[in-house]
Amino acid sequence: MIRQVEPRIERVLGTIRQLAPNATVVLVGYPHVVSTSLFRDAACHYEQNVATWMADMTDLAVEQMQTAASAVGNVRFADVRAAFEHHEACTPDDVEWINAVLADSASGSGTNHPGSGSFHPNLLGHAADERVIIGVAG
Repeated sequence: MIRQVEPRIERVLGTIRQLAPNATVVLVGYPHVVSTSLFRDAACHYEQNVATWMADMTDLAVEQMQTAASAVGNVRFADVRAAFEHHEACTPDDVEWINAVLADSASGSGTNHPGSGSFHPNLLGHAADERVIIGVAG
């Protein structure tokens, strides 16, 4: 399924290029969501092979995104993986930039179990994304 994403991203980026030919377009990649090398909080319960598989799938998705950006041309790619290293979900809370599994979350649309913010950047993670994007966008 991940291998099927590249042509879809190419089509979207191509459309953006046609509609906004002078825009600075930055495609933002994904970080590894769970640490493969640091202490993982016991509450996370991820075996090493699962954490490694998740990282491998992220790397494959990022490769697909980079290929699409390069194929379309004039699209910059923000690879955030290095920025998030040692700040993945399940690292100690004081350095975690990606939420682990959230028990629940609520919005005007209702309550979600598990929470919809699970495995998504927290405030510190969004700040890290921003720094990488600004660096790439120039």
